[in-house]
Amino acid sequence: MDNTGTRQHADFAIQHFRWVGGCSDAMFNLQVALGAVLSLAKPHEEWDLPDTRQCHEFLGRIYHTLGNAIDYLSDDIEIDYLIEGLTAAANLVRDIDHENFGSDRHKDDIDRTKKLIWRARIVELQQGIENRRRERERAAVEKMLPVKATEGELFG
Repeated sequence: MDNTGTRQHADFAIQHFRWVGGCSDAMFNLQVALGAVLSLAKPHEEWDLPDTRQCHEFLGRIYHTLGNAIDYLSDDIEIDYLIEGLTAAANLVRDIDHENFGSDRHKDDIDRTKKLIWRARIVELQQGIENRRRERERAAVEKMLPVKATEGELFG
């Protein structure tokens, strides 16, 4: 069976893990990457899983992302939650490599990964609410201020 689809899926996740940290969409990229891990961790019967080399690249990227997430996202998500969720995702990738999908630990790792996705989503929603609030405040202040002066009026 051709496993191009799953390889592309894994490459997609690896790319989104690369984008976590240092960019404005870090929370979104974290959610997308973790979601891709979850989808690979519950394979369909017709899927061929990523090969060991790709799983090792995947695993390395997750641990690299953990460092980036601690650097860039720990103001919004507690470090313990980042460690728990990304370590669980790394365990899932190891399970994918070993084709071990039935254990209780595997199921727990799926839930831990989901928890981190939900935490990132909550932070993203809170940031959206805060940004809209600031925009409303800015608009209210601009309404109260007189019309902006031109450069000629200011400097004569």
